[in-house]
Amino acid sequence: MVYQYSVFGLVVSSQVPLPELLPLPQPVDVDHADITIVWGSVPHRLDQTIIQTPGYKASQGVSIVTFDPIARCMAMQGRMLVVDPAPTIDPLSLQTFIVNTGLVALLQQRRGIVLQASALRWGNGAILFVATSSAGKSTLAAQFSESGHPIVTDETAFITLDDRGKPVVQPGYPALKLWPDMLAQLRQHWPEPVALRPGLDKKIMVVPDRFWPEPLPIT
Repeated sequence: MVYQYSVFGLVVSSQVPLPELLPLPQPVDVDHADITIVWGSVPHRLDQTIIQTPGYKASQGVSIVTFDPIARCMAMQGRMLVVDPAPTIDPLSLQTFIVNTGLVALLQQRRGIVLQASALRWGNGAILFVATSSAGKSTLAAQFSESGHPIVTDETAFITLDDRGKPVVQPGYPALKLWPDMLAQLRQHWPEPVALRPGLDKKIMVVPDRFWPEPLPIT
């Protein structure tokens, strides 16, 4: 089974279901996908490593990200992600790791800038909230969304150049991830949040009606 999605302005063809991403309206040939995600074996080491931190190794055009006890992923040339899951890992944890970490490793290999940020449509452009984890990016995005500003992306922003050489933020996927105390601050009716993964209090809400699916200039 192959699943196809649109995310960050790219077509993704995946052997792994990633239901929080936007399904592609019309299927394309796998060879025409920008990114391919497949099951496979990922090595523990890389030859000629040029960057190495806990959970991350990179050489020229190849990187391995590890999150024990969930999976290892190998990103190659910004086009292919090989996923090597732990034998008994649950699907939710695996999906979260692929979207939050595996896809980011691929984006870092493509032409563009990857920021840890949320983005909203504001007028005819987008504003970004750039900050470290748990600083409140998603909370700000949710609260401004209640004031009528659609969400462009949450957690990861991918910046590219348009035909005029101007920076634009590409649309991510229609979901927000919030802690329970932040969810309690929301005023309007939102979809029922579900667990992001077992053992974690953080929740995810899929919000297609609050999502802006087109790239926007950064204002």
